[in-house]
Amino acid sequence: MLIFLIDIIVTPQFQEVIIKALHRAIEHFEEWNKLRMVTYITVMIADEYSDKLDPMKAQALYTKSLAVYAKDKWTTLEENIRTKLACIEEAPDGPTDVSTKE
Repeated sequence: MLIFLIDIIVTPQFQEVIIKALHRAIEHFEEWNKLRMVTYITVMIADEYSDKLDPMKAQALYTKSLAVYAKDKWTTLEENIRTKLACIEEAPDGPTDVSTKE
């Protein structure tokens, strides 16, 4: 069996479409009061922003989600977010605001 890997180039315009769709999903889950899904989708939006679109916005969204996961004691997800925040901080063009560090 041959497996072909296709490298898909995601343009900023395509990322904006993804972000808009995710925002609509958040609206849906807020309507049904499914706050865990809202937080999960917020992380997905932050992932899109962190990929060269707007690292500062990604940092803000990750920080917001981190607070929810820390409060609910979701340690695995909390550590995942902390790792993503550290990657943004270490990036050469990453944000200079270090307000997420304790």
